[in-house]
Amino acid sequence: MHNLKDSRQGWKHLYKLANKDNDSKKVALIRGYSWIEHALTAIGYSKNHGSIAQRLLIAKNNGIIESRLTEGMLRLAIKSRHAVAHADRIDPGVNCVKIMSIYEKIWESLKNNFVNITNAKKIANEIANKTGILSVSIYGSLSRVKVKPNDIDMLILDNGIYSDQIKDTLINYNDPVKRTLFCKNILNLQINEEIIKCRWLDISIINGIKLGVVKKYTDKIVSNQPDPYYFFNICEDLLDYNKINDEFNLSNISFFKELRQVKRDFYRILLQNPFNE
Repeated sequence: MHNLKDSRQGWKHLYKLANKDNDSKKVALIRGYSWIEHALTAIGYSKNHGSIAQRLLIAKNNGIIESRLTEGMLRLAIKSRHAVAHADRIDPGVNCVKIMSIYEKIWESLKNNFVNITNAKKIANEIANKTGILSVSIYGSLSRVKVKPNDIDMLILDNGIYSDQIKDTLINYNDPVKRTLFCKNILNLQINEEIIKCRWLDISIINGIKLGVVKKYTDKIVSNQPDPYYFFNICEDLLDYNKINDEFNLSNISFFKELRQVKRDFYRILLQNPFNE
């Protein structure tokens, strides 16, 4: 996906290109259109449904693309991309930033069709019913109800049946797409790989028996995180999936309960003993 590390940062980059020279604008329009193609495939609108233009209009008619994106706006975006692909120079009348804005709104609409609590429950239920799974949890923007979610962040604790298959290079979180694809495959999940490539789903599997108990293992997991305070930061928002009532509830995992208490004690001490300037 043209090294799309993060859709939010990716679109910011494309906006910058859309404001530059002719070649940069062409790259922005072609790349943005390509991301939309991946997103369409991710939610089930593959090439079997026709061209990208046809798939966009089908998605629009099916109510997947937000209503403020009119059919006229979609056709303008499609037409501009095709014109760029077959011309050396972009017509001065083409507002690349406006087209990029339409592309981004399309992407967001398609993303929102997948990134929601309903789909998180479906995935969690599929995982929770597998042998050796101790817990399935979500965290991040989706677990914070008042925040518009960016993706589904999922943490799985098992008895080692899956987590022990993960190599150190995959435990390292610098390549979440590679890690999540590996997790999908060892768990044999029925998930479209394009969803993972779009960065809408992030899965981590950790040995729940060793975490917080075996120091060497815990230290390795913590040290492999880009954020050294990863577990400390997610403990407040971590929600465990309960397959009996099909709901997510505040995590009852002892490791994270202890971290929540440490965090609260830390803030209490700060409030009682504010730093003097």
